[in-house]
Amino acid sequence: MNGIKPSPSLPVAPEARPAGREAERSPRKKRSPFFKLSQEALEAGARRMAAVILEVLAGVRTPTEAAGALGVSPPRYYALEQRAILGLVEACRSRKRGPGKSITNEVEKLRSEVKRLERECRRTQALLRVAHRTANLPPVEPRGPKVSGKRRRRRPTARALKAAKALGGNSLEGKSAQPDDGRGPTT
Repeated sequence: MNGIKPSPSLPVAPEARPAGREAERSPRKKRSPFFKLSQEALEAGARRMAAVILEVLAGVRTPTEAAGALGVSPPRYYALEQRAILGLVEACRSRKRGPGKSITNEVEKLRSEVKRLERECRRTQALLRVAHRTANLPPVEPRGPKVSGKRRRRRPTARALKAAKALGGNSLEGKSAQPDDGRGPTT
């Protein structure tokens, strides 16, 4: 280089770094194509069953010999073989590209949508306040949060009684405010 030793705290000169994609990639281990099959997480019995089914499909064993080797009846072997073939076909199906849908992604989308709608609501409220000031209207009182708990029951009143009271008819003063239900007088 230029006779100056780079300090460990300073970045390395560009000519000292490898160029291109080699600099970006980390060295990868060589793995066999059956890496996942050799993991200890798989049961030994499942691996043995898969090996026996593959031997039958390859023609090395008969289904009856395979059933005896696995310790199951021939009908049970055929059911296991059917399940294994369905799993193989499912694994070979083409998949959609890109990340799959997940609940966490959906939650994040909904949260961002809520934030966007809250911003839009605040913007609309600000525009409404400006419009009210421009038109010289009194400001709108914001509504308080709803009080939870028991609501007072509304006492039912007949529309006719309300109309009579509004017209000033005092002839009903001594009687109850309940409408006549047609059952006669109550005692």
